Amino acid sequence: ETEGDEFSKVLIFPGSALKLGLNYNVNDNLNVFFAGGQMSKAPKFSNAYLSYSNVPNTGAKNENITSMDVGVTYRSDLLDVTTTYYANTWEDKSIVIYEAPNIYNITGLSANHSGIEVEADVRPMDLLSIDAALSFGNWSWGENVDGTFSSDYDRTNDTTVTLYTDGLKVGFQPQTQMSFGLNVFPMPGLKINTSFSMNDNFYAGFSPSEYTDESMAGKNVVQLPSYNLLDVHASYKMKLMGTNLTLGAHLLNALDTEYITYAEDQGFEGDGSNSLPKVFYGSGMQFRLSFKVDI
Repeated sequence: ETEGDEFSKVLIFPGSALKLGLNYNVNDNLNVFFAGGQMSKAPKFSNAYLSYSNVPNTGAKNENITSMDVGVTYRSDLLDVTTTYYANTWEDKSIVIYEAPNIYNITGLSANHSGIEVEADVRPMDLLSIDAALSFGNWSWGENVDGTFSSDYDRTNDTTVTLYTDGLKVGFQPQTQMSFGLNVFPMPGLKINTSFSMNDNFYAGFSPSEYTDESMAGKNVVQLPSYNLLDVHASYKMKLMGTNLTLGAHLLNALDTEYITYAEDQGFEGDGSNSLPKVFYGSGMQFRLSFKVDI
C-alpha cells in the first residue's frame, strides 16, 4: 500500500435469516413436513475489498438465499425412512478466482440447487442394522454476469468482461451420491461398520477466463470420473478403572481406489473438446487406530 492508504474504509453489510417450518403427523408412523427460508448474507471479505487491497468494492452487496424443503418420514420398529425434495436459489453470489496472473472478481452470480435426498435405517435384528443415504442433485449456475479482472502485477487497473455462465454445472462436489452401510454388533461393546459410497455427476469448477467469449455460451465444464469408496471401521467400548474407553481401528479406502477430489476446469482444445483439468487426487488406502477416553 502507498503512504496514507494503510487503513481501509469501514463497510457494513447488515444480514438476516428467517426460516419457518410445518409438520403434520398423519399417524403414529407417518409425518409430512415443509420448510422455507430466506437469508441475506454479507459478502466475503475478498469481495468487499478488491484485488487484495484496501480499496472498497462499492458494488458489493449481500448475497440472498431462498430455500424450500418438502418431505415425508416413515418410522417403525424395523425401518426409518425420510425422503426430502429441496430447491435453493442463490442470488447475487460473489466469488474471487485467481488465475495467474489475473485476479477475477465476479459479482451477481446466481445458482440453482435442487434435488431429492433419501435416508433409511433398517434394523432387522439386534445384532445388525443397515443404513443408506441417497442424494440426486441438479446444481447449475444461473444467468450470464459481468465481472472484472486485474493483473496480480498491477492491481490498479480493472477490465470488465461478460462471463457466459448460464447453465454451467456447479463444480467441486459430486451431485449424485449414494452411501450404504452395514453395522454389526457381535457382542456387547463391539461394533463393526462397513460403508460403501458411490459418487457421480461430478464437475470441475469453471475457469472465468474461458467463458469471456460469447462462443463459449452453452459449453459446459469438464465432467470428472465417477468413483466408489469402501471404508471399514471397528470399535470396542470398555470400562477401565471406572473410566469409559473406546478403541478403534479404521481401514479407509479399503479398495485403494484412485479418485479425484478437486478439479479446476482448464477450458477447451482447438476441436472444442474439454481440456484436461487441474486436479487433486484423494488419499489411497490408509489404516488408522483411535483411542477415546471419556472424562
